[in-house]
Amino acid sequence: MKRLIFLMLILLSALVSAQSSDIRINLRPIDFEEEINSLPVNYELHSITLDQTIEGNAIIAEKGFTLSTFEGINELYITVDDSKTPGPDFYGKASFITNDLTSVMTPLFSIASTTIKVTDKKNIPLPNIPVRVDCSKDYATQGYFVTDEFGIVKIEQLPADNCTFRAAHEEHITSLELVVERGSNDEIILKLDFKSQKNYFGTIAIIIIIILLALLLWKQKPKYVDEDEAEEQEDEPSSRKEDIISALNQREQEVVRFILKQNKDYVSQANVVHGTGIAKTSLVRILSSLEQKKIIQIESVGKLKKISLTEEFGSK
Repeated sequence: MKRLIFLMLILLSALVSAQSSDIRINLRPIDFEEEINSLPVNYELHSITLDQTIEGNAIIAEKGFTLSTFEGINELYITVDDSKTPGPDFYGKASFITNDLTSVMTPLFSIASTTIKVTDKKNIPLPNIPVRVDCSKDYATQGYFVTDEFGIVKIEQLPADNCTFRAAHEEHITSLELVVERGSNDEIILKLDFKSQKNYFGTIAIIIIIILLALLLWKQKPKYVDEDEAEEQEDEPSSRKEDIISALNQREQEVVRFILKQNKDYVSQANVVHGTGIAKTSLVRILSSLEQKKIIQIESVGKLKKISLTEEFGSK
């Protein structure tokens, strides 16, 4: 009986230690002097200690709001969206350890959203086109993207700043410089100076016939492949994949090359941490960036995070 009571006390103690703490999140806009009270806040709180994430919203009062946090190490991501503007207005993030903290100061940076559409000279949308976005201030979302099946890239948190938008296809390159204003929701069109073949059915028919003939000849020819050479070919990314990988930053390249090398349906987040040596805290943000760029997809099964390459990237 005494042993049972002792075990119950241990469980109760663990439960109490796992409870959350209320912390005041004070917000300080950068380069913005107007009142931000009464604006809605969307937040994402990730516990590195417990590997758990919660999302929610609040209203700014007295330049901040109160948040119920996890015990241990936390990462907080904030978006402020004024209904008077067409796009989001501010972005902020903070990392902290609760302990005896009562408040956390979080800077807010001006952001906007944008839709980038890439077309040929006849205004036909172009899918799977690399797009690069670079802004003079280094925060929020920018870098390398790929257009979807409708020739579009959607960025929800773009720095409100001087930004350059580039698209490239083979030898054709186009770029546009734009001053992005806080809270805007711009549509940007990048037009490449060539004609796609979507409307030329005769050309397409000829290509299909050539491919079918080549397939027939290939099936009739016996294939002898050296095993070592086959393994080398499997491990080596295609030139198209290599172009995409080379446009990523160093840490993102390490993660993508590690996943490719495993040659499995999926790898776990723990496998990536162990295989790359990247800290879990940094890896969470790298994986989120790669997921947004449609290079990987993440599936949560209980506490296990399954990470796999997207079909769109894997087919390149």
